[in-house]
Amino acid sequence: MTKKKNKISALKELIVQNKASGQPMVSSLVVAEHFKKQHKDVLKAINNLDCPKEFNGRNFAPVEYLDSKGEARPAVNMTRDGFSILAMGFTGKKAMEWKVKFLEAFNAMEKQLTPHIVPTKFSYVPLKPEELRGIKGLMKYWCYLDGITFNEAVAQVQTITRCPNMDEMDYGAAKMAWDFVLACISRVPSKSATPKCTEDDLAPVYGLLDYWEHWQKGAYAQRMEEMCKCMRIDSVQQLPESCLPHAVSGLWMKINIEIGRNDALQEARA
Repeated sequence: MTKKKNKISALKELIVQNKASGQPMVSSLVVAEHFKKQHKDVLKAINNLDCPKEFNGRNFAPVEYLDSKGEARPAVNMTRDGFSILAMGFTGKKAMEWKVKFLEAFNAMEKQLTPHIVPTKFSYVPLKPEELRGIKGLMKYWCYLDGITFNEAVAQVQTITRCPNMDEMDYGAAKMAWDFVLACISRVPSKSATPKCTEDDLAPVYGLLDYWEHWQKGAYAQRMEEMCKCMRIDSVQQLPESCLPHAVSGLWMKINIEIGRNDALQEARA
């Protein structure tokens, strides 16, 4: 057995089956241990996720455990989807490696729990080369924002879509890949993430708002407020350094959309 398979097997033992639903789940305690985080910070990150109640109910289960003193403490068991949403906020090369390992372990556990069924005939429609090139192009932009390698991004997309080779994705897997990469690009920071941006760090944010004000005057404060709302922070001073590229990217996209929309309206009126 290879070293990689040994690690996945070890993680499989930490991913347990929910007695009620039969779903594989992992504890927030295990996530905190492997991602080198304080358990209280993992719980805070889960609480800060702005997900619909239905999603939270399906994918996060509050539980209790006994600490070294024998006292009951809170924890959360989460499904594969719950873990995927939470882990979007974990950045860095090591975090990326653990995200892939956990997702591979979920895949292995789900495969073990799924009864063997003889597959029926289905229609496999591979992506056209230009469509696959589009997904890979967006992935390269994600790599730039998050500071990861393209191979790391490919590994994560293949794990999310459960497709061993993304070059052979069909349209169903491609839809999952688009949704996942777009979610990573528009990643929302955890309110507990540190360090925060300095005023010098925030220069590109202020600069883009000034640029936008030049083209469309009178809404500077409103745009700043909308950007903070999108990033789920109360003020721009709360923006973590790790999310600065995402904020700049989001602003630039909105500027181009708004200016393009206004140009189109002017042409229509001419």
